[in-house]
Amino acid sequence: AGYSERLRVYARIVDDEELSAQEKGSLMRGLFSEFPELISIAVVDAASLTVQGTVPTCKRPRHMQLLPGAAAGRQLVVACGESHAADLIDVATRKSLRRIPLGDDPEAFDVSPDGRTLYVSNEDEGALSFVDVASGKLLKSVAVGKEPEGVKVSADGKTVYVTSEVANLVHVVDVASATVRHNIKVGKRPRRMALTPDGAELWVTNELDASVSIVTTRDHAVVHTIKLELPGARPADITPVGIAMTRDGKRAFV
Repeated sequence: AGYSERLRVYARIVDDEELSAQEKGSLMRGLFSEFPELISIAVVDAASLTVQGTVPTCKRPRHMQLLPGAAAGRQLVVACGESHAADLIDVATRKSLRRIPLGDDPEAFDVSPDGRTLYVSNEDEGALSFVDVASGKLLKSVAVGKEPEGVKVSADGKTVYVTSEVANLVHVVDVASATVRHNIKVGKRPRRMALTPDGAELWVTNELDASVSIVTTRDHAVVHTIKLELPGARPADITPVGIAMTRDGKRAFV
């Protein structure tokens, strides 16, 4: 089978709700063993949109982000669900520097503005973990709704937003006290989030609603819902997950 077909097999295993976590783990370990190229990330040239190479990493890479702060643009963090860790990669050499423990089944993460703390969603534990980048130590853990997914930190670093796919909520977590201060009801199976440049709005993708919820960060309320429609596509076939906002806040890509 070709590489794209292997990725499709991988995706089917991940999304199969009839499989237990143990069954998924066993199947994916076999897939990783047979096709080691799946344990890597691709390096794509932005101008030509061609793959320039691959970087070996940990098992089941789910989410990645450049570190801000002192290492801005020089180090990449890759969260890997099967390895229960993050891979810290040097961008220039494309080599792994070390692994950072993230707990069981890390889904996604965001980084504090100073680059010192990872905020990680742990699906099996139903928790948001605070992890120290330098030491890899777990600093705090906050219980949230079942199957937490997306994580987004406010620009001032005081608030972390985390989605719960089962509860259909966005939890608003106060960093200083490590407590959930608000729960915002959004659409079905909320996944990822993006903040507008001014921090006034939080945009949330709802995978099973074919929609994006727009939340005000001041009032923690949904003020608008964008229904996603494509000619010839059924609503059930439109399943938004990722979202990115342009720096000027004029466009969002879903």
